[in-house]
Amino acid sequence: MSRHIGRPARGTLERMRECWIDGTFGIADLSTIRVRAAAMVTISLKQTAAGSWSVCRCNVKLFGDLQLGPAIKLAREVARDEHRRLARQVCVEMPGPVSTIVLARYAGGLPDVGQAA
Repeated sequence: MSRHIGRPARGTLERMRECWIDGTFGIADLSTIRVRAAAMVTISLKQTAAGSWSVCRCNVKLFGDLQLGPAIKLAREVARDEHRRLARQVCVEMPGPVSTIVLARYAGGLPDVGQAA
């Protein structure tokens, strides 16, 4: 059974490398990197005009052309992976009717929210 997760957007890897380093597409100095490494990373879901969903990190589209359910699962998977590999605080969000909805938050040693999906 194959799983369709969409295609990474053009230039994603280059932009992600920059984003990983500084979070603002540039590098100021090593102290900036250390400070930003402790900041929470946000994985967000964004809806297109056509109704499909994209998974984004640092305003970089990682995956696109997804239905909502698979997009949520993939966003949580990306967040869990980043949290486990890099011990960073990670949040998964999507737009709501009035404000942003937090779908999961991974902080500290183990994920806090979003284990059941």
